[in-house]
Amino acid sequence: LTAFSPLFLRAVRTFIWIAPAAKNIYEQQYQMAGFISRYYAGGAVAANDIGMINYYADIDCLDILGLASREVARLRLSGEYDAESLGRLARTKKARISLVYEKWLDESTGIPPEWIKVGSWTILRNVSCGDETVSFYAIGRAEEKTLSDNLREFSPMLPADVIEDGKYLY
Repeated sequence: LTAFSPLFLRAVRTFIWIAPAAKNIYEQQYQMAGFISRYYAGGAVAANDIGMINYYADIDCLDILGLASREVARLRLSGEYDAESLGRLARTKKARISLVYEKWLDESTGIPPEWIKVGSWTILRNVSCGDETVSFYAIGRAEEKTLSDNLREFSPMLPADVIEDGKYLY
């Protein structure tokens, strides 16, 4: 009986987290996918959490962590991956925007200097997403107004608990 207690505790903890985890996925991942599908379908996007946006949206996705983009993986393996090389790859792919967990990039490469932060969405009580905040960057000045307009238009469709921040709100 004692041997099974860690498994029992893990099962109880998992059961308790099911509802909050599903809420997190809906509030962040599902909304990101809806946003991308609505405004950037058929285009190129850079992101570091690519699952649901690729499932729901027909996009050319640059995976800035390198799991699904060989160019990034090669640069990471060679030790040549930094903000400059990431920016260059995004331009080469013709990515218009990037959706990132900033903490993930800060730990590895940093944000390319030509990326312009337009806004962010934060979820409460995160138990399942890569980070509680996803940030939206325009890749270059030419995309800044369009991304801002798109985020503003999409804003009323977000769940009430999602905390929005950024210049698109003003």
